[in-house]
Amino acid sequence: MGRPELKDVLVTGCTGLASFGQRLVKGKIAATIIVPSTGALAVELIAGAYQGMPISPSVTVPSASYSGETILAMETRKTR
Repeated sequence: MGRPELKDVLVTGCTGLASFGQRLVKGKIAATIIVPSTGALAVELIAGAYQGMPISPSVTVPSASYSGETILAMETRKTR
């Protein structure tokens, strides 16, 4: 990260794209979050609203940790 005082801080990214965020996990950051594209879901919700379907005030999209929660837990134990 370029700052010696942060060398033991586990950093998590939020760009789980294979071409960027997942590549950073191999040496730069501890993990990243993989979230599917939300564009198609947004279009489906808008189309449904135009057809009179109710829209929930909150929408949940699946996500996953790249580097795995087990690996992150082991890394956290090492730094303590």
